[in-house]
Amino acid sequence: MTDETQRIFNLLQNSTQAISDSGVWQYFLKTAAWHFKYSFNDQVLIFAQNSEATACAGMDDWVNKTKRWVKKDARPIALVRENGNQYYLDYVFDISDTSNFSKREIKLWQYDNRYESAVIQTLERSFGKLKVKTSDIDAIICVANNAVNDRKDDYLRDLKYVKGDSLLSGLDNVNLDLRFRQTAAASVAYMIMQRMGLQPDSTFDEYDFQYIRDFNTVETMSILGNAVSTIAEDALRDIAKTIHFEQKKFAEKENSVYNENNKEKNSVQAERTDENDRNSNIHESRRLQDTKSDSTDRGISDRTNRSVAEIARRITARKRLFDILWRCYYRICKGYS
Repeated sequence: MTDETQRIFNLLQNSTQAISDSGVWQYFLKTAAWHFKYSFNDQVLIFAQNSEATACAGMDDWVNKTKRWVKKDARPIALVRENGNQYYLDYVFDISDTSNFSKREIKLWQYDNRYESAVIQTLERSFGKLKVKTSDIDAIICVANNAVNDRKDDYLRDLKYVKGDSLLSGLDNVNLDLRFRQTAAASVAYMIMQRMGLQPDSTFDEYDFQYIRDFNTVETMSILGNAVSTIAEDALRDIAKTIHFEQKKFAEKENSVYNENNKEKNSVQAERTDENDRNSNIHESRRLQDTKSDSTDRGISDRTNRSVAEIARRITARKRLFDILWRCYYRICKGYS
């Protein structure tokens, strides 16, 4: 084991023992909630090296899967890995130590009240009948109790063998069972609520974690921590899948409504366009007819005026000729007389 590997291994041991304080334990659960897919040991090391981390991955995953660069000044988070009897380090980086080199953005899932009913149904299918499910918080607390009660036997069996050097030493099975169940159930519910954004500090206080100090050795805390981490991961994975499904369903519904509204809008616009076209054609037709009618009337009027003038001129000319002929006849007749 290299010096650096030994240093990180010692950090893991010391941090595991240090989080047995109730205030530190709750602070740890807030960080672990964001890394529920990691093991308990990884969660402890992430907490010890960067308690504000929210999304961690290796450099290859950041670059190849999410198209993000790891910054040059980024501080890696070392995780202990075991290969047979050999230990080595694996490094991950928080999203805050990366930058985007593509248009793709990472969106971590978020819980919304719209998903409450679907999430409760999912949890009840996975963890059994819930005594109280009037709200998401009540359902989560019931889930934590159900899961811990179903799985406690294996953890309690291991706990009995390692409790000797801890404050759990000397407890009978009943009291050991009580301390484990209460602490584990409260921790699982706290972790789930923290990831869902349900403000667990408003529901839990130090009394709910009063027995955490009894798990004051690496061995006892590791058993408790693994139980909490495993159960919370199972629940949060189910919740995440349900939220993704519900988001897709809501998106399809909203898209369908948008398409219907857009279709109706286009239909109304088309009808208005057709009506305008018809009105436009009617107006143009009327204008054409009016123009033609005016031209014809003017032509008839002009021809009529010209005809009347011509007749009048001819009548005048004929009248003049008649007068001339009459005077000539009168003179002739007068000469004969």
